[in-house]
Amino acid sequence: MRLSKLLLQGSAPVSLIGDLSIHACVGVIQSPSRGMLQGEPEWSCKLLLTECGSPAQCPPALRTVATQQVFRLRCRGAAMAGYCFANLREGELVHVVSKLVHKPRYITVHGTYFTATELLVTDSLGSIVSVAQLV
Repeated sequence: MRLSKLLLQGSAPVSLIGDLSIHACVGVIQSPSRGMLQGEPEWSCKLLLTECGSPAQCPPALRTVATQQVFRLRCRGAAMAGYCFANLREGELVHVVSKLVHKPRYITVHGTYFTATELLVTDSLGSIVSVAQLV
């Protein structure tokens, strides 16, 4: 991907890289649970995101991709599952920084392209989880 634009809005720089945009929103943890998947510890929850897809810029833009969506979030591995189990409870507010990746998909029947949007959430350890595909 190449850097296509660098925008200055107010005093905060906002960068747009190709078809990737960085977004921020607040999430609420619902129904947290833990278990094992193929012998590996797993922690999962429903994550209620409000204004998912609001651009992380100052001042915030009014455009959103989806509002009040519930996604299934899973964390695997002893370190991540243990951290989530110890620190994230029902009703807890979390700050979510996510990436929206817009991918063109070709539909042969119609002979045209449409854009599929994928929401990726990155944790502090660098793990990237595909939360949802918004089409």
